[in-house]
Amino acid sequence: MNAIANAHPPESPADLLALQRAAFRRDGAPSLADRRSDLSRLRATLIANRSKIETAINADFGHRSRHETSIMELAGLIGGIDYLHSRLPRMMRPEKRHVAIHMRAGSARVEYQPLGVVGVMAPWNYPVVLALMPLVTAIAAGNRVMLKPSEFTPKINAVLEEILGTVFPIDQVAVVNGDASVGATFSALPFDHLIFTGSTPDSRVRHHYVRAAVKVRQYPDGRLAIFHGPRRIGRYDAQGREIGEPIAPMLPPCSTPSRRGLETPRPTPPSARRPALTASRHGAGAAPDRAPTPISAEPGLP
Repeated sequence: MNAIANAHPPESPADLLALQRAAFRRDGAPSLADRRSDLSRLRATLIANRSKIETAINADFGHRSRHETSIMELAGLIGGIDYLHSRLPRMMRPEKRHVAIHMRAGSARVEYQPLGVVGVMAPWNYPVVLALMPLVTAIAAGNRVMLKPSEFTPKINAVLEEILGTVFPIDQVAVVNGDASVGATFSALPFDHLIFTGSTPDSRVRHHYVRAAVKVRQYPDGRLAIFHGPRRIGRYDAQGREIGEPIAPMLPPCSTPSRRGLETPRPTPPSARRPALTASRHGAGAAPDRAPTPISAEPGLP
């Protein structure tokens, strides 16, 4: 099946997704030995292609020091692979749970299972570590991965596609290259999970952030406000351009425990209560008991 899939790769991202999902349903969750083997083979292949990666990144950026690539891209990635490799047994171990007293004859546990097919959208500024670290994390969790790297780094994208193609079959890991329109199509696919890193300076921001499970509010004039829990993380106008000024009227974000549109009231800040306290102490319109002493009149100061 893997040889056939590699010999005749699907032509569209949707076909790739269907191929990987069918393979996941056919094979099920991989074993600990399979996951460790995948991580080890990828680690060895990355180290063997270190100079090729440094050359490709240098060509894409016009100039980037190979030392920066080694430290910022490869060292962190190799360290992450080693971390996952050593801790996989503990991560996969079932966790016991307490049961009600009338069911003490039984036992309960949580067994963590892979989701299925994970999409990864990576930016251009660190095109190796920001693409492969989410990928190896998803592989360690037992998933299959479709990677969409940035269109602004074509040379390193070709190297990554070659490296991943030698390590994984296409029904386990696939690379989807293309411009912004391909990225829009990719983000709209029904992945079991989508990992997105980067900015969203266009109208596709809604698709990316909805897939990332955050709250998106749209105002009547077309503007968008994006929240992650109680924190607002983005503001965009009707054309998809990011804006820095606060959106008025500002709606409070949805509460963290619930995603059903419930809103949390904002407490009154202490600064808003301070004038009332001063007036109640000195009387309405009265001056304080003692005026503040100028700095120059303090003892010991010139």
